[in-house]
Amino acid sequence: MKTYSLEYYLLILMSLDAEPSGRYQLSEDLGISQSKIRTILNQLISKGLAISTKGRAGTQLTPGGAGIVEKIKSTILIDLNNSYIKHGSEFLNSYTSYTSVMIKTDEMDTSGLYERDMAVRAGAAGAITLTHKGKWVIPPDNKPDTELVILDENVNNYSRIIICFGTSKSDTLRACGAISVYYAGEEIDSILMDLRIT
Repeated sequence: MKTYSLEYYLLILMSLDAEPSGRYQLSEDLGISQSKIRTILNQLISKGLAISTKGRAGTQLTPGGAGIVEKIKSTILIDLNNSYIKHGSEFLNSYTSYTSVMIKTDEMDTSGLYERDMAVRAGAAGAITLTHKGKWVIPPDNKPDTELVILDENVNNYSRIIICFGTSKSDTLRACGAISVYYAGEEIDSILMDLRIT
């Protein structure tokens, strides 16, 4: 069975959890080739985690697939459509796109530089890291982020938010995927390996 990067599986599962989608749309949104998308979707379908329908409805997760995504969300959550948080800074608004990933981690010491470098290597222009210390703050000075709007209180269940920004949604999504795999790769891999997806 052909396998791809763990972050591809993660991004496709998270995308299908947000809404059913076809190969073309997933390829556009994620910046992953349609052939890779097709292979991963076929694997998900063969494992009973997704179903494909005729016409424009595309592929959607089965209850089993949705259960897998819920397990992943217990560790990380990629905010695909900025529906959990919004950031109103003029700096971020000067870019075409931003995407956030929320992570539960005990590793709270950060300057944000490593996350920024990971985001840049993955294709984004950069990243801002926030940690939850009673309020959301930007390290290393622990400056409160007054321009962060929490749209869903579940965000406060996570300990870190990394906002990746850039010139395309696919770049920011892939950056969030790379950061997710860095912080929660073992947990994600364990969840997917149990199903022999990768």
